[in-house]
Amino acid sequence: MTDEQLATDLDAQFELLRDAYATKDQEQINQAIYRVFYARREREQGLDAWPESAA
Repeated sequence: MTDEQLATDLDAQFELLRDAYATKDQEQINQAIYRVFYARREREQGLDAWPESAA
């Protein structure tokens, strides 16, 4: 799943976080939280529309 898809799919966000918490692994939990946060932030700020060369 791409970050763009993740940013708009609340069920996918929930599943990612749920699965991470189920592992009880702090690193996996942190990675899931950050991925959801940054995907949502990019979507809100329109950064997902940047061309590849600008990234």
